[in-house]
Amino acid sequence: MNSVETCLIPPIAACLTVGRDAPPEAAPRLLTAAGATLIHATEAAPRQAEAALKLLRGFRAARRRLAWLDLAELFSLPGFSPSEWGSRLAEWGGVQSVVITGPGGRETAAAAREAGLPTSQAIFCSGLGTARNVVADLIRAGDAVLLLGLHKECVDKLHERLGCRVECG
Repeated sequence: MNSVETCLIPPIAACLTVGRDAPPEAAPRLLTAAGATLIHATEAAPRQAEAALKLLRGFRAARRRLAWLDLAELFSLPGFSPSEWGSRLAEWGGVQSVVITGPGGRETAAAAREAGLPTSQAIFCSGLGTARNVVADLIRAGDAVLLLGLHKECVDKLHERLGCRVECG
C-alpha cells in the first residue's frame, strides 16, 4: 500500500475552518490525486461542515466542485434537516456533483436535486465502498473534491483507488 502524506491547510486557514482550540488533526488536509485536489475534513458538525463548504466554494477549481458527504455525525445532532443540507450543498456550497452516504442521505440527495443539481449528480449510496467507487469514477483532473465527515482510512482507500501519490505543495 502507498504511504499517504498529508498537507495541512496553513494555520490561519485552519483556525478559520475548525477553530483555534481544535487539535491539528481536525484541520482539513489537502491531497492531490488524478490531477484533482481532495479536501478532507473529518469533522462534520454543523460549524465545521459549513466552514468546509465555504472552503470548497472559495477554492479555485479548474473544472468542477464535487463533494462526498457522510451524514453519520450530522444526522445524530438535534435539528438536523436533510432538506436544508441538500439545498446548502447545491446552492451555498457551489457543488456540481455530490455523493451522500449515511442516515438521511437519500432525503439529502433528493433535496439537492430539488435545489437544482441534475438527478445524475446528486447520488445517494448506502455503503462507503460503493460511494468510494462512484466518487473515484466522477473525479477528473482539475476538480476540487470535498470529503466531509469521512474517516482517514476511507479517504486513504479512495486515494489508493485513484492510484496516485500525494503531493504537498
